[in-house]
Amino acid sequence: MAEKRDITKEDVKKLQEILVQACIDFINENNIGDIEGVSFDADMLQESAKYGSWQPCTDSSLNAWGFEVDEKGYSIRKLLN
Repeated sequence: MAEKRDITKEDVKKLQEILVQACIDFINENNIGDIEGVSFDADMLQESAKYGSWQPCTDSSLNAWGFEVDEKGYSIRKLLN
C-alpha cells in the first residue's frame, strides 16, 4: 500500500469540482427546482477511508438552502431540510 501524502491545493480544487458537479447532477437527475445552495460537513474521514466506505465513526451533515419571497417582496434564504 502506498504511503499517505498531504493534500495539495489542486487536490482541494478537484474535490470541490467533484462535489459541486454531484450536486448539479443530483438536481438535474431528480428534477429539483428549489435548491440554491448546500452546506456539507464530514469528520473522521480518515477512519472511514481505511475501510473504503462510510463507517459509524464518520459524522456528516448537509443542509439544503433555497429562497422564498417575504411579505415585502424581498427574496430571503430558506432552509429546506
